[in-house]
Amino acid sequence: MRLLACVLLLPGLLQTPIQPSPDSTAQQWARKAYTDSFSGTSLVSFTLTGRFLDPPQHGHLAAPVWITVCQPKPTHNGKDLYEGLLAKSYVDFGAVLNSTTAGLPVIYRLDDGKPKAELWSSATAGTSAFLDRFPFNTVLYGHYLPHRANSNPPTKKLVLKVDEAYPASIVVEFDIPDPDEMARTCGTTYHKD
Repeated sequence: MRLLACVLLLPGLLQTPIQPSPDSTAQQWARKAYTDSFSGTSLVSFTLTGRFLDPPQHGHLAAPVWITVCQPKPTHNGKDLYEGLLAKSYVDFGAVLNSTTAGLPVIYRLDDGKPKAELWSSATAGTSAFLDRFPFNTVLYGHYLPHRANSNPPTKKLVLKVDEAYPASIVVEFDIPDPDEMARTCGTTYHKD
């Protein structure tokens, strides 16, 4: 009987969200290399757990999660060398977001700078906000063009605001550890030949 109770509780335990560490300044990007089972492409994912400043009213995550997937594939554009390509990058809020046909309205602030408003893409399920190449570059280094290695410091903090599908706003914060490895793997930084 105890074994049956443990088996019945196990699926619920597996779905329990992971709590962020109280000392978020010590967080690092969680890196995982894997091969896509369909295409056979080598990929690397980078995951960072943030925190809710204003949590969703109808959410299922204990903390927001930023996931970036890259393909380590050296490319050369004739003058600059890139070590990889960005496959996708998104923030999972764990709640249905209020998206429009034009896109998902996002307001964000880098470090202690001024807020910026943009339209990002939303996930099919409506719970995530996707950063394409330009917002991804901007969030990591403060400018939308690819970053020249060692030219300026990376962003240390990202605060994002989106609207939940219900009458509430969600505000999240990420303390961004050094993104150098991820930026190289995703082709956000380049090196001169």
